[in-house]
Amino acid sequence: MEAPLEASPPAPAAEGPLESSPPAPEADTPLEEPPPSVLDLVASIAESPPSAPSPPAVADLKPPPPPPGAIASERGDAAHRSSTPASGPVTPPPPPSAAVAGQDTIATVATSPPALPQHDVRPSAPSTTDETPSPAPEDEESTSAADAEQRTALWKRVEECQQSGDLSGVVDALQRLLPLVSDPQKRWKIHANLGDIALHKMDDTPAAARHFQDALKIRPRSKATLLSLLEIYTKTRNFRGAVDVMRPLCDLESDPRKLALYFTTLGTIYVEELGQWDDAVIVYNRALDLNPTTHKTFERIEKILTRRKAWLRMEENYRAHLARIEGDASQEELHQHILRALGKLYMNELERLEEALVIYQRLRTMRPDDSGIQETICEIYDGMADYNPGVLDQLITENRRLLQMLPGNVAGYKTLADAFIRNAMYDQAFSVCSVLVAKRFADSQEEGFFLKHRGGVPRFASALRGSQYASFLYPERLRGALTQILELVASQLPDSIFPAPPRKKAKRKKRVERGDNMVIDIAMRTVLSNFDVDLPELYIDEDVGSLVALPTRPPCLLISPEWLIDRPLPQLAFALGIQAVHFLPQFSLVPMGVAQVRDIVHAVIRACAPSVPVDTTDEIESLREIFANMPEHKLLWSYTQTLLSAGRELEIEEWFNDVERLAYRVGLLLCNDFEAAMTTIHEAHFERRLPPQELEEELSLFAISDAYAKLRRELGVAI
Repeated sequence: MEAPLEASPPAPAAEGPLESSPPAPEADTPLEEPPPSVLDLVASIAESPPSAPSPPAVADLKPPPPPPGAIASERGDAAHRSSTPASGPVTPPPPPSAAVAGQDTIATVATSPPALPQHDVRPSAPSTTDETPSPAPEDEESTSAADAEQRTALWKRVEECQQSGDLSGVVDALQRLLPLVSDPQKRWKIHANLGDIALHKMDDTPAAARHFQDALKIRPRSKATLLSLLEIYTKTRNFRGAVDVMRPLCDLESDPRKLALYFTTLGTIYVEELGQWDDAVIVYNRALDLNPTTHKTFERIEKILTRRKAWLRMEENYRAHLARIEGDASQEELHQHILRALGKLYMNELERLEEALVIYQRLRTMRPDDSGIQETICEIYDGMADYNPGVLDQLITENRRLLQMLPGNVAGYKTLADAFIRNAMYDQAFSVCSVLVAKRFADSQEEGFFLKHRGGVPRFASALRGSQYASFLYPERLRGALTQILELVASQLPDSIFPAPPRKKAKRKKRVERGDNMVIDIAMRTVLSNFDVDLPELYIDEDVGSLVALPTRPPCLLISPEWLIDRPLPQLAFALGIQAVHFLPQFSLVPMGVAQVRDIVHAVIRACAPSVPVDTTDEIESLREIFANMPEHKLLWSYTQTLLSAGRELEIEEWFNDVERLAYRVGLLLCNDFEAAMTTIHEAHFERRLPPQELEEELSLFAISDAYAKLRRELGVAI
């Protein structure tokens, strides 16, 4: 007689919300889809290949030779499960009177309510003593010839009914054999076969449960029997019975991944069917100890503890799982996900901001360009500042860093303004409030602070010095050798390279004399005195859109008729500050344009590094001769070697862009009115190289910078 069939997995139930299911966590989005249901997990267990050998067939245990036909073996061909049923009606034996409908229909192996086992349930070697069936009190099979004859007849009856497809006859014969068989192994096989037929052929789960329970009493450590009972208990929703068989299954399993699946199934039963969330968390963690990569199991723990608001347990679980996956490069995404969740837990539920800060600073080392992480660090410092004013300086630093990443972050500006006021840094607070007012984001308190301290066009305590440009105003590219070269050669250029002043042209432009326009006079005297340069000639030019510098010797200014008539003083001061930069020797050639400046640089390279291939023309060769014979040729040669040693392209275009950024910074410094600067930048006819939005972001960041605040203090215009 062959062994019984292995239990077929139940059809997975449609997954849906169960009454005791935890809600989705409020933290970050889960890394994967929702985990499977209890029925799906049990089906996965049933479909897993066995890790223990199959028991011997009944035919190998009975004394007479086996009949030609036999019932399917315990691990036999799955095709036998779908054998043709008997043509007549099948009447299974009646269940015992103790069986009732519903969940109570199937009696459990253990009658007391299950509790999580306290002993170590990690995989261990199965005990051969537990696996051996209990011995029979006497060998009835060898003492009665009549019984032996009846057994032989019943075995033959089993074979005949099996061949004819008479399952009812097979069941009847096997049940009549039970009183005549005393050998435990044979009795176990008969019960297992009866249970398999009842479960898979006759759809009689109560009878199947009784036979598998009787089989389990004989062999308590039979994995095949335990798996069959697990299938029955799950199918009939007797989940306490399912827990009772899952425990010994966990004890018997030695494969870590399969044991992790068992623990996951057990935890899902605990939380979804029995409402025992604490037990579920424990066994889920044991599953993760065995297989840390099962993200769905970890997400179930998150959901359970979030619903229970068990925040300290949540912290323990986060830290435990971080330890499990530490150093595993394949789990980097999960590692960062858990760090974020742990940081949020410290911030919001546990209110332990210092620990949250440590977590997010660690995250920042992993993702230095992540603006979300930087934003959270600012939030943490803002919260800490409520009870620890000593962190205000760090709060300011972190918010400046955030705004470098997100120039349009309004909350960052507001937090910065508040931090400056709390730290008694009123000039910096004024600068930030002026940005908020100009962007129309200021509240009444911020606007009131701005209006209270708003002044007019400032007059510096001393004119701007060259060292102040380099220390506070220059963008990085202007600190290089190209700026030094152009400053050195500007005075050596012949007059023929510069355009003629408007007064010498045949078609003269109308000059604006002093006293013709009071606003223009005030703006020019105030602004240019801060530059320590002579007042240039000013001409009306209908071809320009606003106010521009003309690279003559000496330089002059052109102004449109509209700007001459209808511009407030702060806007005029801003525009004059921009153009005044071109009166400095190092930037005096900028109004000539990119092409002319490139030719000048090529001439310098030809004079100081003739082996370097560059474009040349007659004009370039003429300039080369001038530069080769200039008194400062050695210094020019040194600057040129520095320029060439960088190994990059000349980047003339980028250098011009940085000159414009410098000019707009100077304009803001001289007008002291961020709103006037923004109005001017966004005018359609205002001449500029860079897009208005880029210039606005550039000036916004400069206005809140430490360099701007220090320079205002040095110039004596800070409030």
